[in-house]
Amino acid sequence: MDGIKKCINGHFFREDLEKCPFCTEGNDKNNQTENKIKKKFDVAFIVNLVRVFFSKFLKKLKFSKNEGDPLFSFLKNKTFYFHFVLASFTTILLFFAWLKYIDYETGHGKEFPLKNYQSVDVHDLESLSEQDNIIFVIIDSVYTDSVDKGTVFTQDPLPNTFVKEGRKIYLTINSQNTQKFFVPDVFNKSEREAVVNLTENFRVNLIKNKNYSEESSVVTSLKVGGVEIFAGQELLKGTMITVIFGNGRNMNIIPVPDLTGADLDLSQLLLHELSLKVGEIFYEGVITDSLMIVVVKQYPTSERKLQSGDEVDLYFKQVPDTSNTLLDE
Repeated sequence: MDGIKKCINGHFFREDLEKCPFCTEGNDKNNQTENKIKKKFDVAFIVNLVRVFFSKFLKKLKFSKNEGDPLFSFLKNKTFYFHFVLASFTTILLFFAWLKYIDYETGHGKEFPLKNYQSVDVHDLESLSEQDNIIFVIIDSVYTDSVDKGTVFTQDPLPNTFVKEGRKIYLTINSQNTQKFFVPDVFNKSEREAVVNLTENFRVNLIKNKNYSEESSVVTSLKVGGVEIFAGQELLKGTMITVIFGNGRNMNIIPVPDLTGADLDLSQLLLHELSLKVGEIFYEGVITDSLMIVVVKQYPTSERKLQSGDEVDLYFKQVPDTSNTLLDE
């Protein structure tokens, strides 16, 4: 027959096919069957292997019970105890060696009292650092006449503090440059005004007598180290000034006006008419238009009474612009 071929198994198929489709289908089925058998064999082999292992283990365990528990027979062996003691001793020895190593690394038990380095010249710090096995760190400089220029003013930690080698010591140095400021005129001024003006460049120590009054007492004298000083003198920045108060003002008291709602120009005018002055000005919130700010708070308040020349601090806040709203209406 034209166009027909016959395979070795006697199957007839078309000539254009390379292989007999009947034989190919049979081979696929055979391969699938073989794979299934192989998988079953692999699973059975593993299960059988596990079963044999546990069977031998159970037999050995049963044998151990019958033979008087030979699993713990090592407890009757002197070699075991020898190795146990040796291992314990080695562990303890290593533990103490580790503790010693930690002490060595941290310098435990090697603390020493810190020297007083005040008035030591900065050029000598490097040699002292190597000699005392510490590290100096300069963190600040001040202007003072209590120690020489270019020397240590303060240290942290303080002298006689126990420290270890390599500890950092933080130093404040007296500047080598002389920075002086003029003493402001605070005579016959109130405590508040004097402190504000003096603390800008100096330190302040206030001395008040038993008759001190916040309303009538004023600055009567200034002293540095027991020596009286006057306005216009030059002193080093940070100098301690002793401020002494007395009852040197007149007793004409001025009621503080209520400035709430007033703008800056009106506030200055009202205070000037009462012989008072505008002190510090503070702003609250966001200010976008300086013409729309008004006083919302003041110090001293309107309940207080002051004397001529005293200051009033003002707190301003911007108010919303209502002009556009009124025009719309």
